[in-house]
Amino acid sequence: MPLHPRSALALALLATLACACPSKTNGPGGGGGGGSSSVIGKTFPLADAALRSRLIYGVVGPNIKVRPSQVVAVAPGARIKAGRNEFESFQVLLSAKSGNIPGLSLALSKPLTGPGGATIPPANVTLFRETYYTVKVASNNEGGAGPWPDPLIPDVDVFYGEKRRAFPIIAREKQSRMVWVDVLVPMNAKPGDYRGELVVLAGTRKAGSIPIALHVGNFTLPSTASLASAFNMDYAQPCKAHTGTDSCDKNWSEKAAYRMRELYVRSALDHRFTIFTLAFQPPFGASQKIFLEHMGGFLDGTGKTRLKGAKVTTVRLDGNNKLAQWLAFAKRYNFYDRLIYYPVDEPGEQHEWDKFKAAAERLHKIDPKARVLMTASIGDSEKHGVAGVIDVFVPVINEVEPHPSDEKGGPKNRLPLYKKWMAKKSNRALWGYQSCMSHGCGACGQPSTNKSDHGWPNRVIDSKAVQNRAFPWVAFLNDIKAELYFEVAEQLSTAWNPNGQCKFSGSGDGTMYYPGKPEIIGGKSHIPVSSIRIKLTREGMEDYEYLVLAAKKDRAKALAIARELFPHAYECDQPPAKLEAARDKLFALLDK
Repeated sequence: MPLHPRSALALALLATLACACPSKTNGPGGGGGGGSSSVIGKTFPLADAALRSRLIYGVVGPNIKVRPSQVVAVAPGARIKAGRNEFESFQVLLSAKSGNIPGLSLALSKPLTGPGGATIPPANVTLFRETYYTVKVASNNEGGAGPWPDPLIPDVDVFYGEKRRAFPIIAREKQSRMVWVDVLVPMNAKPGDYRGELVVLAGTRKAGSIPIALHVGNFTLPSTASLASAFNMDYAQPCKAHTGTDSCDKNWSEKAAYRMRELYVRSALDHRFTIFTLAFQPPFGASQKIFLEHMGGFLDGTGKTRLKGAKVTTVRLDGNNKLAQWLAFAKRYNFYDRLIYYPVDEPGEQHEWDKFKAAAERLHKIDPKARVLMTASIGDSEKHGVAGVIDVFVPVINEVEPHPSDEKGGPKNRLPLYKKWMAKKSNRALWGYQSCMSHGCGACGQPSTNKSDHGWPNRVIDSKAVQNRAFPWVAFLNDIKAELYFEVAEQLSTAWNPNGQCKFSGSGDGTMYYPGKPEIIGGKSHIPVSSIRIKLTREGMEDYEYLVLAAKKDRAKALAIARELFPHAYECDQPPAKLEAARDKLFALLDK
């Protein structure tokens, strides 16, 4: 992880977006290229001394969101650690002591070179300009109004290899501009120490350099996540947000809609989570060929993912009148074990519980081994007489380990109740989910002040980065085998707008992407634009892989490291240094 000196540089950060000037584009690539601009082997004359004396730049770790009025610590270079087949990230801060400095950009100037001359491919170093989302009213007392870094505009996108509008950037007096840097270590990388460099350019002149020190550990992360996930994505939202139509065509076009959906599903897999709503409708008849063309590779690991061989970990079983066909189709294409039936969400009224029970019994009559999930507590499910037909319990994380101030009372940790239920049948499982209860459910503009709504894992924009990253750690500690998330594109159409993601009293809950339209980000093609929260979700999923690998060596030690970092699910508001120390301990255990 990046190391930070203790001497902080105070920067008064204001809410101005960096320059989004047009840039030239390249033609669409083969789907796996892109990355960042490289100037390896080129030399540049020095920028004038006056400019260099005014420019401030340095490295910040990935576990802090740099926003207006913050005081941050910067390091002269990046020092990171990663296993093989792992992404590791850092941020670069750009500012000016006086006046504004236009025309700034970053590029890889020296490739990461390590043992025996081994190199990390330059395309594996990707750069993004951090832009800002404006929060009108804080999500809760942990957040705050104003601009927050969230959307990430790529330098060169990884889908088509097109140049986008990440650069140039204007460094403004006593303000910050941030660049997010991803480094993907290849699966076959030699363990050891690598050195590389980014150059800071002012136009075509060198204004500074940022050394990168990477230590590659002697272990490998799997491409398919060990912590399964089931993130929903509305069938029409991506096309509506990008084109204003339900199918990316003024006339209904299933193929065009799948082409757009494929980009989002692929992006999710490269961030180690699964969008489990793959099909617009049960993929039969004419739809089957289109479905397999665009989604088949994500089922069998042959898709155009950067993580080679990555597969979706769950698939939503849809179409109540075609369940038998779905099951047969899944068996034929070898994803039956990943199917999950989700007929009712968070039942409240008795008729909803009755509907769930009837749906579960209908599925089990067709196939007793097929799985149905329930998003409710075990107590409520037993009360309504449905616990016996549930295969996968998915309680909200706040219910598994309630906050001490929770007025409901009951056991401090309800995990034993679920373990007792699981012991009765071999195919039962415990999943979990985070919701608006992590920041306080309510209407937009009504932030919660309740103590019980603080400290949880969450996905709101105006939250600590560590909390955005925390859920996989909590899952490991509670034997939760998968995460369900209600939506990734809830307000995708208004995601770029000030306050355009305000819902359930929080900003960003349910909207993890931004629509990457060419008129906004440059280039020629539409792409999904990731958020910082997506990057932090990926980092948390990689933390989980560390925990799983460490547990194979010493489970008690892995649990102790995780528990020291997050003593309880409601104590995830931890400082970045504490998370980085926990990661270092796990890394040391694995790098032997």
